[in-house]
Amino acid sequence: MKSRANVLIVSYEEEEAACYHIRILSPLTRFPSEDFKYIRLPSMHAVMNASNIPDIIYIRRNYHPLKFTERLLKFAKSNGIITVMDIDDLITDVPIGHPSLDYYRSVRDVLMSFMREVDYITVSTGELKKHLYPLNKNIEVLPNYLDPQIWLMKTRAKRDSANKKIVIGYAGSNTHVYDFEIVTAAIRHILSKYKGR
Repeated sequence: MKSRANVLIVSYEEEEAACYHIRILSPLTRFPSEDFKYIRLPSMHAVMNASNIPDIIYIRRNYHPLKFTERLLKFAKSNGIITVMDIDDLITDVPIGHPSLDYYRSVRDVLMSFMREVDYITVSTGELKKHLYPLNKNIEVLPNYLDPQIWLMKTRAKRDSANKKIVIGYAGSNTHVYDFEIVTAAIRHILSKYKGR
């Protein structure tokens, strides 16, 4: 019995994408690189001809064409491969006005079918787990973390904080407009409380 699992990562994301780094690359840097292989824009030929038949196929949330999805699951089941799907947004129920609304509506049924069929699902929050639990009971929360090797964290001394300018940073695409609605009241409170800073 081998001591380590061979993991095949299937994704349509660029390796440079933020979500790829947060959800996949940063956690996997804790493991030897020979234990996982990343395939972008996969085909069944690429999956079936990986150097070793994987123990686990780890699928990022991105939509895969129905025929590919069916073949991938059939290949995994017939070879005893564990399938895991990672989802970090409620992509089955995006709000009206979302820039990718039409796209996610068009692939919703395939995504839901896929979530029912995989062995496990990992999600980023407890709320997401509640929404998706009816589709698959084997679902675990894998929170997003900032990698300390990329983000240098330091504790600011209290004596410096009284007069220092407060900087609130944000990074994200136009798909996160609705996130601001959630924090608008908090931002207004901060702007009022720390006026001029």
